[in-house]
Amino acid sequence: MASASDPSLLKLAAEESRIIVTLDSDFHALLAVSGALHPSVIRIREEGLKGETLARIIAAIALQHENALLSGCVMSYQDGKVRHRSLPL
Repeated sequence: MASASDPSLLKLAAEESRIIVTLDSDFHALLAVSGALHPSVIRIREEGLKGETLARIIAAIALQHENALLSGCVMSYQDGKVRHRSLPL
């Protein structure tokens, strides 16, 4: 899937009830334009995080915002803060 297009990734994630975690802002824009209800997307707005730190951040977000993620939302994480909006945008 490394070479898959963003729309293809969104489609697969929605079909498989997955959540996308990314540094890329394009996913939020694509969801806004499409009016889609799923998948949820978590955008990490900090580059250079180490794997273990990133894994802890993602796990904390998943635990604290489980209902929103299951319902369909876009989230942004930066400097320890999470913002989210429900889908559709």
